[in-house]
Amino acid sequence: MPPRDRLAAALCAVIALAGVAAQWTLAARDTPTRDEMVHLGAGYAYWKLPDSGLNPEHPPLVKVLAAAPLVAMDVAAPELPPPPRVDAHQTVFGGRLLFRSGNDPQATIAAARRAVLALTGWLPLVAGLFAQLAFGGWAGPLAALLAATSPIALAHGHLVTTDVANALFVCLASLLAWRAVERPGAGPWLGLAATTGLAVVAKYSAPFPLAALPLAAALAARAAGRPPLRDAARIAAALATGAGVGISLAWGWPPDPGAWFEGLSSVGANHVPGYRYWAFGSYEEGRPWTYFPAALAVKASPALLAALPLAALARLRARGAPGAPPASSPLAFALLPAAFHLAAMVALAPHLGVRYVLPVLPGLWVAAGAVAGAAAARPLRLAAVAVAVGALGTGVAAHRDPIGYFNGIGGCRSADPVPCLDDSNADWGLGLIRLGEHLESLGPDVVPTLWAFTAGDPASYLLHREMTEPEFLRPYRTVYAVSAQRMARTGVEPEDATWIRRIPPDAVVGGFRVFDLRARADLPEPPSGP
Repeated sequence: MPPRDRLAAALCAVIALAGVAAQWTLAARDTPTRDEMVHLGAGYAYWKLPDSGLNPEHPPLVKVLAAAPLVAMDVAAPELPPPPRVDAHQTVFGGRLLFRSGNDPQATIAAARRAVLALTGWLPLVAGLFAQLAFGGWAGPLAALLAATSPIALAHGHLVTTDVANALFVCLASLLAWRAVERPGAGPWLGLAATTGLAVVAKYSAPFPLAALPLAAALAARAAGRPPLRDAARIAAALATGAGVGISLAWGWPPDPGAWFEGLSSVGANHVPGYRYWAFGSYEEGRPWTYFPAALAVKASPALLAALPLAALARLRARGAPGAPPASSPLAFALLPAAFHLAAMVALAPHLGVRYVLPVLPGLWVAAGAVAGAAAARPLRLAAVAVAVGALGTGVAAHRDPIGYFNGIGGCRSADPVPCLDDSNADWGLGLIRLGEHLESLGPDVVPTLWAFTAGDPASYLLHREMTEPEFLRPYRTVYAVSAQRMARTGVEPEDATWIRRIPPDAVVGGFRVFDLRARADLPEPPSGP
């Protein structure tokens, strides 16, 4: 590797470490989400009873990793519910583990998150190395920076969920598959098989993007004048070998491959039939294909969106350069898995969060790195500097509340996400600690009225009273804290909005809209007591 490439690879590692540090602070600051509560409880149950039966709709890898620190800490835990362990049990057990067994909920979830971050923190480095090997120049640091500062990745990389781990394994598998085709040998082939095994026991949707790799191999081989079917068959063999071993061993010994397929069959079983998805000002029925592309467009970093057309120009220029490698080769391995995954999620996934399409992002980061590649023209390399500055600024701004970040496209702003999206796109119950700190700044003894989408027990974090139905029409003279998702789902259509939508909030804190109505003389006093 030339000296500049070695320096670029080292810079990718530094950027990745900085990204881990940013998420390390988020792991301690963000309160638990409902999904984390379920995943962590199931992971802890795996350690105590391998055949726990909790949370079958997600494979065990990330859950077991997250729960490992809890086993080492010897936390107090409730007894597992008796079999058959239905969907309701996983929520009850996870809630009791965090909030009802005498454990410190924040210390417990922070330890679990940091274990997950030890895995997901590698994603910027892998994306950077992929771009560096593909395009040279400073492509790797740019791709790594786009990954480390991505608001979507910042929002999810430190959580006890499976989406960023899936993105990591898909990105690494894509890199290894490309290297296996470009430089045949046992190393990349074995690495691809091992990565595939990890991917399929991290997320049931992993086979969708991985299925694109034989096609990418065939396209790359054809561009290089090699027999396409031979390379495609080699990649397919590595994928099948890795998936078979991973599926067979994931649930312990003796091998039980049937457990993977049983879990796969349970995916989506707990989704509410006829659920109305809120998106861009109306409730959706079914699964319009536009939801996930639109969610990516309004949640992604503007720097990434600006870099992609510039990268296309850079690759067009590289195609005509003397002696340049086929431009389609690395891009096929980066972008085809992203396209396969996006298509699968459009067809199959519920419209509950941009997190479902997180594995699309690594391919875009890698492709965007071409702006700073060795073959890019000088104006494009200067544009890459502007992209890098923009990415850094976005990351700093989004770090305050990455789950609620919107980039302003189409009027979708972080301060007012309700007209655009709800659920984990805007608010996932992460901001109770920050809300408590803000309430302290309003004065002593402020007891807010809370209407929030939270996990477990908000009383573990702050004293409050719950909002009652009559208050939707006429509030009391007090402080209200309403989460963004609850604002979108007031139970009425937008044209019949309650005061919650009519009155601007006094502050936006960690997904909560805070309304300080204590000076409103036209409102009644609140009832006494919390």
